[in-house]
Amino acid sequence: MNCFVPLDKSGTMAKKITSSLRTIGKILEWMVFGMLIILYLIVLSPNLPTKKYVSTYIVQTGSMEPTIHTGSIALIRQINADQIKKGDIIIFTSPKDPNQTILHRVFEVKQKDKNIEFEMKGDNNTAPDNWMIPAVSIKGICFSTIPFLGHPAAFLKTQKGFIILIGIPALFLIILQIKKIREGIDEEVQRRIHKQIKKEKTTDVITGIGILLLASLTGLLSIQAVRALFISKATASGITFSVKDFTPPTTTVFIQGDLDETKNIVGTGGWHGYGWYERYDNVNLRIQTGDPFTHTINYQLLSGDVACPVASDISYVTGLAHDTNIENVVNVRTNGIHTLCYFGTNPPAFSEAVAHKQLLKLDRENPAFVITGASGTYSDGVYYNNSPTVSATVSPADGFSGYTRGRFDLTYADAGHNCTTPVPSGVIPGYPGYNEDNLLPPHLSPTRTLTQTNIPDGNWCFRIWVYDDVQNKSGYQDVSFTVDTSIPTASLSVTGSWTKKVEENIDNGGFESGGTTDWKTAGNVTTIASDTIGTTPITPTGTAMARIGQTSGSSGNYAWENRLMQSIPAGAKSLSLFYNFLTRDYFLDDPGFFIRLNGKDIFHTSAWMADTLVDPFDSVYSTGWTQWYYDLSTITDPFINLSISAGNTGDQDVQSWVYIDQVTTYVVAAPSHAQYSFTGTDTGTGISKFYYNIDSAVDYTLYTTPFKIPIVNNQSQPLASSNN
Repeated sequence: MNCFVPLDKSGTMAKKITSSLRTIGKILEWMVFGMLIILYLIVLSPNLPTKKYVSTYIVQTGSMEPTIHTGSIALIRQINADQIKKGDIIIFTSPKDPNQTILHRVFEVKQKDKNIEFEMKGDNNTAPDNWMIPAVSIKGICFSTIPFLGHPAAFLKTQKGFIILIGIPALFLIILQIKKIREGIDEEVQRRIHKQIKKEKTTDVITGIGILLLASLTGLLSIQAVRALFISKATASGITFSVKDFTPPTTTVFIQGDLDETKNIVGTGGWHGYGWYERYDNVNLRIQTGDPFTHTINYQLLSGDVACPVASDISYVTGLAHDTNIENVVNVRTNGIHTLCYFGTNPPAFSEAVAHKQLLKLDRENPAFVITGASGTYSDGVYYNNSPTVSATVSPADGFSGYTRGRFDLTYADAGHNCTTPVPSGVIPGYPGYNEDNLLPPHLSPTRTLTQTNIPDGNWCFRIWVYDDVQNKSGYQDVSFTVDTSIPTASLSVTGSWTKKVEENIDNGGFESGGTTDWKTAGNVTTIASDTIGTTPITPTGTAMARIGQTSGSSGNYAWENRLMQSIPAGAKSLSLFYNFLTRDYFLDDPGFFIRLNGKDIFHTSAWMADTLVDPFDSVYSTGWTQWYYDLSTITDPFINLSISAGNTGDQDVQSWVYIDQVTTYVVAAPSHAQYSFTGTDTGTGISKFYYNIDSAVDYTLYTTPFKIPIVNNQSQPLASSNN
């Protein structure tokens, strides 16, 4: 009898299906579990110890598309500002809203004073951002992105997202785990393979613990998940799990201040990089890395540039929230330097090891100055100049940020030397409507000379004031000038019972009759109606003058090569002429201008004596038009050979030369009772005074009324006159 047991094909197939479904379920279970863990880590990343190396941000807008799509996860690492270059994608705090973070590409890297600033632009924007980003606002550089993962991560932080992505899957996993535990109990009764039981139970227990841990941690997540996740605890099966940040935060300070005129300067540099402000708009203490919701900042403000106390010092003000602005505390301080000390703390006991130090400098005091001198001859409150270049010297003082700029406005002045209206731009060559100097770095009490060229004849004023490094301004002071570059002419009148005029012994002394006719010349000698050196005009008394020497070039201009000569017949009692000696060789031509009679050197002048800077742009110095006089009465020779020469003596690299005009020996003979008086003309500001000299006296006498010349030992007295 054959016996057999039928094969239960349906039962075997059912077991295979159940086993396959169980495998698929485990795979799906771990996939869901892994995805939730990834999302969970993304949300939690700002508070994990890895935040020092990498942190994540969800891109919420499309300004960086197509490079970075909306909803992507941006992976950020910290970077020093000086390592950032054009084209890098960086993340930074918005200058307009400190609570907003922006991800854009570096469009340009710029150096402002000693600080680095960045111009930014979104790839999807047509123009760069309308602000500059300081280095202190940079949070990090984007080194990679995960497309579209930001959508579920952002959704996870909402109430609905928590329920759908965390609550429901966690509940499903818990139910599934309970079911597995029950199945494990049933199988334990049926099976006898201890190894298999232990393996499966161990796997289930590990899975269950992971699920319970995830459920307990994520169960605390809500719309304000960042704060809830910073320090949290959960208990499952008698085991307590804790997530805590033991790392203290790092801190920084955001500074923005005002000068008197320039406002909203971001950074610690101030106007010229020395850190001075008139007032501060923002002194914001910020959490740089850490949790801005739970970490706090301690600070104290000390007078002077001092070392910061240790973090345990009880003088620190504690518990300030992220981005607290203490400008109201700073701005009530006195003028001068103050030290801000601050550090971050992770309550209750974790703080930055060393306090940060930041100098804050306040200056609300106006500078002062005194006028210590000016060009020209001073008389009755006015400086008289025979040159179109005038200057004033000021001595400013400022006790805090330091003097950094002197300024003057050139104004017209009336006949009484009262300052009137400003001179507009374009009226005087080289004058743009104001004139100023800049002194960097600022000084507490310098001496400065303010200069203006090309001023026409007339009455003028400098209206002067000074700035300090915060643009505080002093009150103004006026300096009155008269510019008169024309040469006056004087005429001597003699009245008496008889007079005798000794006629002129110099032929063509004014160079009005055919150039150098009646003169002998050698080298570089010419007659001209006028000359222009740089932008400065040189004009004669009449229609012509002689020029001896070269004004430019580099050879053939030695003084002994350039001569203007004439023989004077006997009978001449005096010799006078006008000269204007100019030089570019301020030191070497010593002397550079000679007058000789019968081969004897009776007068010379050196380049260093031409101490008036006629034209700063051409580096030309000048004596100005000067009258020279010499007594000929002691010379008994039948002829007097006059030789006038000018040029280089030390080298031939740069030039010296002279203009000559009004060469004369004209004298008048009169009795002792004759009366002498002066009249004259001047095309500039007019003649204010006459001076005369009798018998080559040391000093000239001011002419006030007609006078007589006394007879000494029956000898006539030579008289020379000058006027201004």
